Amino acid sequence: MDLVLYSDMINKNLSRDKLEKIPISEFLTALSNEPNNSALYSNLARLLPSNGKIKLLNGTEMTKEQLMAKST
Repeated sequence: MDLVLYSDMINKNLSRDKLEKIPISEFLTALSNEPNNSALYSNLARLLPSNGKIKLLNGTEMTKEQLMAKST
């Protein structure tokens, strides 16, 4: 993984414009490698609509609210 991309992915203050340029697949890969990284959960949650859900690479389906809870 590109280190610049990774540093953006773990930046909780990343602008919406920059965040939206990162493919969701990159977040999923990073979370499979670092399942306890709260910034990854936070930024992935920011990409989802309010009622959105996503399936992680381990098969776990999470809502935006669940992702935000893991980010704290």
